[in-house]
Parts: sequence; C-alpha cells; structure tokens
Amino acid sequence: MVKLTKKMRIWGGVALACLVLIVATIIILRLWAGGPSNGTVHEGKPITTAKDETPKEPLAVDTAYFTTTLPPGFTVRRETDTPNDPILLALVMSNGHQQFAVTVGTLPAGGLEALGDYNLRVTKTTDYEPYRPAGLPIESTAFRNLTGDIGFTDFWPHGSHYAEIALSSDGAATMPELFGTFEQSSHNWQWK
Repeated sequence: MVKLTKKMRIWGGVALACLVLIVATIIILRLWAGGPSNGTVHEGKPITTAKDETPKEPLAVDTAYFTTTLPPGFTVRRETDTPNDPILLALVMSNGHQQFAVTVGTLPAGGLEALGDYNLRVTKTTDYEPYRPAGLPIESTAFRNLTGDIGFTDFWPHGSHYAEIALSSDGAATMPELFGTFEQSSHNWQWK
C-alpha cells in the first residue's frame, strides 16, 4: 500500500474541491438555462426568410380558381382550400414589407353588397374610402385604409365567384408600392 504524504493529501483535497466546484457550476448553469425567462418566447420556424434565401424569381400562383404572378421576393405563407364552403380559398403571400392576401368565395345572391367585408368598407367611411387608381380592373371595386396600416382591398367579381384581394404594409412599403404589386398580379391574373 502506498503511503500518502501530507503534500499529496493536500493536493488531492484541492483537486477534489475543484472537481466538486466544476460539477456544481455545470449543474447550476444547466438549471439556470432551462428555467423560466422574462421576455419573448419564440417557437417554431421564423416566418421571414434570410436575405440570401429570398426568391429571385417571380412567384407563380396557380389555384383551382385563378393563376397569377407576383413580383420576386414573395413566398406563400398560408393556403386554405375549402371547396365546399362559401369561402373557397384563402391564400396569404408576403415579402419583406408587404402582405398579399386573396380570398375566393361564392358570390352571394345580393352581389358584392351582400358581403360583410364589402359592406363594412361602404359604411365605415371614417376608416375606408373608395380607391380607383388607373390600372384597377374595370369590374372590381377597391377601398383604401384611412386608419391603421397602409393598405387597400379590392373586390373582384367573376361569374358566381369573387376574389377579395387585400394588400397591406408593415409601414415600410408605400401605397404606390402596394398598388404596383397589385397591378402586376392583376395584369397576370387569369380566372379559371
């Protein structure tokens, strides 16, 4: 058996104390990192793409009701297809500063005037006003927001269906930029 000297016992004690201190520190850090935090919690994938992932090609949109093309940089965020409901399709696309949403539905017997969203814009004149820039499809009716975010909504009837096309900005895109996106999509729009 090896006889431990006083010096070896002291160094052994110091080494054991350091090991206990390191293990305790690791345990405390893991508990601290896994505990609750004050602030914002982010779950899931981010909805924005990194700059190098931004599509460089125009976005071709092909649905059961229409086809169109949006400018480069747009991506599809959500698409809900419900062919047996009054709302047949809900589609949301966005880029860095704009959101482009399309709802396709069955046109009620009373026409556009029987749609709640349309009627809201007709009656809430402090929040919305008619919007008729050059380039708007002749058969459609648009309203722009007077309060809240920059944006406008176009109601476009076609046979027994209609499209409600809403464009909005996060504050960085201007009304002419929003309308430029709408204009490109409406010029490429083909009803099916």
